[in-house]
Formats: sequence, structure tokens, C-alpha cells
Amino acid sequence: MTGIYKQLTDRQSMYYTWFSAMHTRVDIVLCNRSEEECKGIGTVIYNAIRQLEQAGNYFNPSGELALLNNQLPGTPLVVSELLFSAIWESLDYGKLTAGCFDVTIESDSHTPETAKAVCMDIEHSAISFDKPGIRINLSGFLKGYALENIRTILERFHIKDALINMGNSSVLALGNHPCAEGWKIGIDLNGQTNREVTLFNECLTTSGNESTGRKHIRSPYTGKYVEGVRGVSVVTRRATEGEALSTALFVASPQQRESILKNFSAIVYDI
Repeated sequence: MTGIYKQLTDRQSMYYTWFSAMHTRVDIVLCNRSEEECKGIGTVIYNAIRQLEQAGNYFNPSGELALLNNQLPGTPLVVSELLFSAIWESLDYGKLTAGCFDVTIESDSHTPETAKAVCMDIEHSAISFDKPGIRINLSGFLKGYALENIRTILERFHIKDALINMGNSSVLALGNHPCAEGWKIGIDLNGQTNREVTLFNECLTTSGNESTGRKHIRSPYTGKYVEGVRGVSVVTRRATEGEALSTALFVASPQQRESILKNFSAIVYDI
């Protein structure tokens, strides 16, 4: 990890570091701590993201999620607390979004009811599937879940002013920039900044297609990829909430959108 430290005033400083993880670039800004402290916290964050990536990466054939997805129907698998919590929370958001956010979308013969075939045993941290061909894909959720884990780390170290940016699509902003109130963040699509928002103890999440060739979000109701250069950004208190909501609103019909938004407190930007 490479880092840049700058002392701004007697009381204000900034530390900036970056690295690649979860198929994207992670940028971290920590404020008002010594360079040594910032380096240590940056390393803790790096290791936490790597651990989560190892557990929940859908495309890692040796990862914990792959072991779960390859389990025979009706065979419970005890998983780590990290993975169990991520799947539990993602399924809850599926219910709150009328199924428009669905981590079982990659399952064989998928229907809007497929997520109900995932059985969660909270007492033993075990997961099983009621039907064959069930697969969980956390790719549209893992960055937000990572940001909430990072928030916990920052709270443990009593960091009040920080910015964590994962690929410009998942951002956690705490407190203030040393030279301003809050953090001014650009909402980007197709290589252009369409709007700027100021975040204060909030998260910004964007889902969509930044080019005509990009199609990566499928509707759980049609099974088809959503096409066209467009996106949805949401400002929420929790990053996991933002991941689920932005994806759901991207695929939802106008009627579904109205129903979904009743379950969330968020600012929505169509871009």
C-alpha cells in the first residue's frame, strides 16, 4: 500500500492511500491522525476487505461462497459469521425491495420466488438450499457490506472524519473534509460528472450502465439485462441499504419504485 500524508495545520492533517480490491480501486482518506496511526488503520481496512473478498467473491472457485453454492440441496453448511451476516442482510433487502434486489438471480430456473429457497439457521450459522441449482451472487452487495465493516473499524479507532471510495459507485463519507463541511462527491456516468452532492455521515451508491456495451444488472422479474446508458444514485445512511436500493430502483417499474421507496429514507438521483 502506498500512502501520502500531509499536515495542513497544527490540528489538521490528511492521509491518502489506495489499492485494488473487489475488481475496483479503493481510495481512502483519513483525517487528523498521525501518519503512523493512519498507516496502521489503512492496513486494518485492507485486510478486512481482503477477508470479505475471500469469503464472498462469487467468481472465486475456492472461496467460501463457492463452497456454499456447490452444496447439495438440503445439506446445511456452517459458514463464517461474516458471510452469514452478508447473506442474511441481502435477503432482508430483497423483501424490502419487492424482490427487485435479488442475490439469487444467477440460480437455475430463477423466478421471483427463488430467494425463499435459501434457508438460514441463525443458531448454527448454517445455510442450506431447498432446491437444486440455487446460487447466491453478492457482487451487487459486497462493496456496501465492506463499507459498513470499514465504518465499524473507523469507529473502533475513533476516526470521525474520513472518506472511503470504492470505484466511485460506493462511497462512505464521515464527518468533514478538513477544508469544508461534509464531503463533496461527484456522481459519474459515462466518464462525466453529472451532479455533485455533499455527504455528511452518509453513503452514495450508484448502479447502472455507463456505456451502451455494459449490461450487468438483470431484472429478477424478466430475467433480462437492463440496457441503455443510464443509472440511479441514492444517498442513504447505510451503505448496504444504498447497494440494495440503487440496484432495485434501476430495474423496478414506476409502480414498484413507489412501493419500494416507502420502505427507505433516501435521496434518489436518476442519471
